[in-house]
Amino acid sequence: MRKLLILFAAALPLSLAAQNLPSVASGSLDGVSEVNRISVKFAWGGATVAGMSEEAYSLTDKAWEDGKAEAERRFIVELNTSLRRAAIEAAPFENTKYTLLVSVVGVSKTGDVTALAQVLDESNAEVAVIEGIYGKGGKVGGLSNLVGDGMESAARQTGRCFLRAFGIIYTPSEQETESIKQLQVEIDSLEKGVRDATGALYQSAKRATLEQYKRFLEALPFVK
Repeated sequence: MRKLLILFAAALPLSLAAQNLPSVASGSLDGVSEVNRISVKFAWGGATVAGMSEEAYSLTDKAWEDGKAEAERRFIVELNTSLRRAAIEAAPFENTKYTLLVSVVGVSKTGDVTALAQVLDESNAEVAVIEGIYGKGGKVGGLSNLVGDGMESAARQTGRCFLRAFGIIYTPSEQETESIKQLQVEIDSLEKGVRDATGALYQSAKRATLEQYKRFLEALPFVK
């Protein structure tokens, strides 16, 4: 069992890396890995929010503009947490070699965020496109608050996409991913066996204790 758990611990980073992450659909992030700053901008035009256009929704939620600004701030903070491993700082800088333009596509009623991003050079020419950005919304509060959770989650996934492109996060092969899945099945089976065995031992000990207690009572002088 100890050997199996050690193997699982070793495989866990691979399992995390194998999660469904945003991907570079075109172009390359190689140039970005060579700079220490990248500007971040956001585009909400064309986004749907709770089934409405972003512009129409903003008229129904007075807190939306402030919530959106806070969501953008949380995105940048979380993105920096990831890019720190690549010694890159992200912020709404001016005059940087590269700009990350995050275009929000949709926001669900629970704050889930879908987006895509473009990496632009100094002349606004497209260097790379990142697709499949998704962020899980929150559980408490109105949409203006929930979208912050969604944007923070989306930033985490976007940052991992950068790190993977830079070679900082290892991406396992299909064979390695399948091995990890099989290992998880074996661990689940082992844990079930341990639970079943523990349960049987508990019931056996319980019966033995009750029998011992019964014999003790029967031996008392006032028990007929």
